[in-house]
Amino acid sequence: MLASVVIIAGWYWWRSRRHQELVGRYGPEYKRVVRDVGDPQRADRELEAREKRVSGFELRELSPEQRERYPGGLGVHPAAVRR
Repeated sequence: MLASVVIIAGWYWWRSRRHQELVGRYGPEYKRVVRDVGDPQRADRELEAREKRVSGFELRELSPEQRERYPGGLGVHPAAVRR
């Protein structure tokens, strides 16, 4: 009986800590996901699923030729870069 209580309490503590980590890491994005899914627990699961999916991405450096295609850096359209 005592072991069950300790296990359950540990699980709640771990989930609470994980929730706070997600809130801290994602900030405004966390609030947006909560608004979209309607529930903080569902938002936690959604963000955890995203983390798992993204962890499988293979990131690599761009070659110098590839970098030249993005003169303003990634995320900035080349037409928006002042020369």
